[in-house]
Amino acid sequence: MERPGEPQWLMPDGAPSDRCPFGMVTPASDYVLELHRHYARGLLPCPGGVTDQPAWLLDAFRIIDTAPTFKTEPTTAPLPASLVRRN
Repeated sequence: MERPGEPQWLMPDGAPSDRCPFGMVTPASDYVLELHRHYARGLLPCPGGVTDQPAWLLDAFRIIDTAPTFKTEPTTAPLPASLVRRN
């Protein structure tokens, strides 16, 4: 729950922030995330094996792989009666 005067987000280093982190996602970082999705499926972005990949890219993949995820469990609660279609 949001409390007035308290930071709403935690940055990757754990520091609290009042700024939305979405603005930190650049086109380049979005591209690296896209490459990581392929990497996770076993497809390397550059020809060759793992040792042929750029070191900065492997570092980025390692950081992405070890970053905490914020997945929520799917809800099994029934729909509110107002959303249930009646014939």
